[in-house]
Amino acid sequence: GTLQGSLSIEHSGGIPGFATDALYLPKEDIFVAGFSNCECRGTEGIVNKMAAAAMGKPFNLNPLPLTEAMAKAYEGVYANKEAEERTIRWVNGNLTSKRGAGGSENIIKMFEKDKFFFEGSISTIEFKSNAAGTYDELLFITNEETSVWKKINKKMATAPATVKLDAKQLADFTGAYQLAPNFIITITQEADQLYGQATGQSRLTLLPISATRFKVVGVEAEVEFKKNAEGKTESLTLYQGGRETSGKKQ
Repeated sequence: GTLQGSLSIEHSGGIPGFATDALYLPKEDIFVAGFSNCECRGTEGIVNKMAAAAMGKPFNLNPLPLTEAMAKAYEGVYANKEAEERTIRWVNGNLTSKRGAGGSENIIKMFEKDKFFFEGSISTIEFKSNAAGTYDELLFITNEETSVWKKINKKMATAPATVKLDAKQLADFTGAYQLAPNFIITITQEADQLYGQATGQSRLTLLPISATRFKVVGVEAEVEFKKNAEGKTESLTLYQGGRETSGKKQ
C-alpha cells in the first residue's frame, strides 16, 4: 500500500519484511542497492538519486514556467517503432506523459525549450518540430538509449474528470497522516493545488475527482479524506493495488 511513482529503471524483488531496490547501469558499470528494515518505507527514490549522482547527472534541473498555450503545442499521441504509444497531455495545470493504455500519467517539467524531465528519474523527453513549426516527434532519452516517437493521427483518450476546489477547501486536508508505524503521508498545499508525499518518497500531485477524493498523478492510486461530525478532516484512506489503507491525521 505504499505510494510510489513510476520510474524507467529495473529493480530487484522484495525480501519479506524489508524494502529493497537495486539498479544496474551496464553502460556506466554502476550498481546501486538500497535496503530498508521496513516494507513501509521504500528506497527506490534514494537509489535513483545515488545512481544519478554516481554517473554525474544529479537531479538538479530547475523547472521553467510553462503556460497552457505552450503546453498544448506538444499534446498528442506519439508512437515508437514497436508501435507503443505515448500520450502527451495538459492536465490540470501540468504537462503529462503516459505510456500505453494502462500506464501511469507522469508530470513532465520543462528545463530548456522543448526539453522536459521526470521528477525522480534520469529520463528526459525532447520535442522536435517540423518545417511548419509544429511538433511531430519526440525523443525519449534514458541513460542507455534514445528512442524516437512520431506523432500519429489518433484522438487522445478523454482526460480524467476532475472537479474544482478552492484554496480554502483544500486547506483543511493539509497535514500528516500516519498509515503505519513508520509510514506517513504528508499533504501540502500551494495556492489551489494539493500534493502528497509518502515517507522516503517523492512529492506527487493530487487531482480532485470529488469534494474529498483525489487521483494521484503518476501512480495508479487514489486518496480519500474523511471528515468528522464537525466537518473537519480526521483521516485519509489510500486506495492502491486493490488495497485500502487508512490513517488518522496527526
